[in-house]
Formats: sequence, C-alpha cells, structure tokens
Amino acid sequence: MGAIFRRELKAYYASPLGYIVMAVFFCVCGISFTGTYSAGNASLSNVFSIASVVVFLLTPIITMRLLAEDKRQKTDQLVLTSPVSLTGVVLGKYFAAVVFFATLLSVLVVFQIIFSVVATPDWMVFIGSLVGLFLMACALLAIGLFISSLTESQVVAAVCSLAVSLFFLLISMFSSFISTLIKNTIVTQIVDYVSLFNRYNDLVTGVIDYSNIVYFISFVVVFLFLTVRVLDKKRWA
Repeated sequence: MGAIFRRELKAYYASPLGYIVMAVFFCVCGISFTGTYSAGNASLSNVFSIASVVVFLLTPIITMRLLAEDKRQKTDQLVLTSPVSLTGVVLGKYFAAVVFFATLLSVLVVFQIIFSVVATPDWMVFIGSLVGLFLMACALLAIGLFISSLTESQVVAAVCSLAVSLFFLLISMFSSFISTLIKNTIVTQIVDYVSLFNRYNDLVTGVIDYSNIVYFISFVVVFLFLTVRVLDKKRWA
C-alpha cells in the first residue's frame, strides 16, 4: 500500500493537472479572503462557502485518473495481480488523494492565522468548518474513486462523479417535495439523513457532533468497499 500511496501522491505533484487544481483552489479562496478582509469581517464563513463549491467541482478532477487511467493504459492487470491486496491498492490511491487535498486546505489555516493577528476570530466555528469541509471532501473523493473504477475514460469518470456528488449534496433540497408527493415523514427523514450538505452545515456552526463524523466515515467506508468489490470482480473476470 505504501508504494502505491507514494506513487500516486508523487503523480499529483509531477503532473500539470495537480498544479492547476492547486492554482484554482488557492486563487478562488484568495480572492474571497481578500474581499472578506477588506470589508473588515473577521470570519471565514464566506470563504468556506466559496471553498465548498470549489471542492465540489475539483474532487472529480482529483480522482478521475486514479483507476480509469490504469484501465485505459492496460496496466490495471499488473495492479490486480500484484502481491498487494485489493484493499491496499484502493486505500493507497485514496489516501494519496486525501493527502493532496489536505495540502489545499492549508491555505485556509493561513487565512485564519492572519485574522487572529488583527482580530479575535471564533476558533470553534473555524475548526468545525475546516473539519466539515475536509470530511465532505473525503466523502466526495471516495465517490470519485468508486466511479473511476467503473470506466477507463477520465472524462466519463469526472462527469459521473460530479453527477453522483450533486445527488448526495442536493438531495436535502428535494426532501420537502418528496414529503409532499409521498406524504411519508419516514422517507423525508431518510432523505435528510443521507444528505452530505446537511451534515456539512451542522459542522459549520462550530458544534462538533460525533454522529456527523461517524456518518462521513461510514460513507467513505461504504464507497471504498464498493470499489474493492469492483476490482475483485475484474480480477476474476
């Protein structure tokens, strides 16, 4: 797993795509921070709002090549027949994407430190927002890795990952419509429960609810498990 992790992480910093992703994230968040700082606001809430949208758009790009590229280049058989377990392969690729994304979030910590020099920001809200954004990104990365295992086209993987992520993020917006249509409160509760956006919003308030953390971790585990099952099926096909 370690070798795969190092190879994939190095690939992010050795390819133009990795630097483009970093440049987009840093520039968009930097512009938002500049506007917030100029307005005399010592809160990063607006920056996090912008960052969440950028993360939603960038995570499919981060994960689209992880497994699809191996399949396109016909090197997936080498991976499937290697002495590393399929779980190790999936975890190595996933953690490389997570670590790469974590480097993007470092700029938000820098912004908060700048605010702390000139004002007294609410650190609990910042920590909750940072944890929420990180966990939501981890969930989106798990979705992207799973979709990447289903196709050899990076473009298809990115578009499908974006569509699936959009479903989980916006499903809460349709809960009231579903409730009116089906008139079943249980269905509404289920819809609200699986919404990533609702979970993220709970953490943004600064209240670290462990049920939300467990939900995100469980969400990641499910999609990583599905990815392993896809690879296992290919191994025996």
